Amino acid sequence: MITPACASYSGCSLYIHVPFCIRKCDYCPFFSKDNESAQSVNLYFDALFKELNEIVFSKDRPFETVFIGGGNPGLLGAERLMKIARLLNEKGKVREFTIEMNPESLTDDMEVLFSSSKVTRLSIGIQSLDERHLKTLMRSASLSATLKALERTAYYHDRYGTDISVDLMTCIPSQKVEDTIADIDTIIRRGHVDHISLYNLTYEEGTKLAERLSSGSLIPIAEVQQREFLITLWDYLEENGYHQYEISNFSRTKETRCLHNERYWNLSDYIGVGPSAVGTFHDGESVIRRTGVSDIETYCTENDEKRYIFEELSSKEQILEYLLVSLRKNEGIDKNDFNKRFPIDFSTFFSTQLKMIERQFGSITVDTRDNFRLLRDGLLLCDSFIELFADPVFDLSDPLDR
Repeated sequence: MITPACASYSGCSLYIHVPFCIRKCDYCPFFSKDNESAQSVNLYFDALFKELNEIVFSKDRPFETVFIGGGNPGLLGAERLMKIARLLNEKGKVREFTIEMNPESLTDDMEVLFSSSKVTRLSIGIQSLDERHLKTLMRSASLSATLKALERTAYYHDRYGTDISVDLMTCIPSQKVEDTIADIDTIIRRGHVDHISLYNLTYEEGTKLAERLSSGSLIPIAEVQQREFLITLWDYLEENGYHQYEISNFSRTKETRCLHNERYWNLSDYIGVGPSAVGTFHDGESVIRRTGVSDIETYCTENDEKRYIFEELSSKEQILEYLLVSLRKNEGIDKNDFNKRFPIDFSTFFSTQLKMIERQFGSITVDTRDNFRLLRDGLLLCDSFIELFADPVFDLSDPLDR
């Protein structure tokens, strides 16, 4: 096995991909299989646990954060998930350990994950509490299962101190902003939720939803209306005590932010384990991207040379990723951090772009000696700003040696 170098020290996180669903949602672009046999799940778990054991064996300190996502990790069952949680806490308690779960999988036997304190955070994919919109998305969870799961969140938080996060989706065809506001009200009333991720529905290539859009059976919400949706909902979340710290993420306090996602956005080292899982980490002076092959059988039967693809990221690619993630954060780009990471000075290299932004977008951006960030109305144009900063990066030659 090729163990990523970052696995041996503390400043590293872990993402585990569980590629199984009861039924794949029409909007989902992530690799997963539905209606897989018990034998397939068993083979996957055996291969996964073997790899995790080898990674843990190579460490002398705990992971900073762990996130088990999917797919629907709940389909592994409480016993297998608990076995993983015990293993990953062997070298010391993981600072933040998140399990993502669909509402219908949050059954009584899952309580052991949280009562043990091995898992500190639960992320529930709700998306909508309106059965019309759930049908559009082809979600497997019923409204009754979702409401029951919400009630469990309050119990888990009150009894075990579990941090709770939910995912909501907006701009679903025929959805009104009042529908999402009603969802937020119900979530606050029925559960204990520290963190809300609010996503605009996107039509990803290769998904059934994109096919339905192309066929004309779905009518998307206009872009101008989508922006109005977001402004209204961002304001409503703020009024209800959820503070935006990234374009799609809101938390009650700084302490209840998702530390794992913040490590992605700060380009910190992490390992991805499983089919299609992505990891990025330093190996000496190099930055390595490791991507799992999107095939369950390959993952279960082959060695790392065949089940993972390794590539070294160029300085140009690293700069583009830094811009992409940093401009989405409320804190924006930390110029000092940028200048330490890369062999160019931010303010000097992007001087033309910064002058143009000051003239045209000064009211929705903030540019200081230490930071460049987008205000709320600027976040609505985030993709345009990313493209603007990316243009001169594409003209750079590689490698960019200091």
